[in-house]
Amino acid sequence: MIGIGKSKMYALVEKGAIRTRKIEGATIVLRSDLEAFLAALPVANDGDGEDEQ
Repeated sequence: MIGIGKSKMYALVEKGAIRTRKIEGATIVLRSDLEAFLAALPVANDGDGEDEQ
C-alpha cells in the first residue's frame, strides 16, 4: 500500500511514528494518521542533484 514491508511498519508503530488505535483487540491505523505521517516526511531528491525547498 505505501511501499514498506510489514517489519518496517511494525518498527514505525513501535517507536510511535505512526499512531494506532485498538478496536476489540485488533490494532488499526486510521487513514488520516497514515496520511499525516507520510505528509510529514521530507521530500526525496528527484535525481536532478538539487533538493526540494
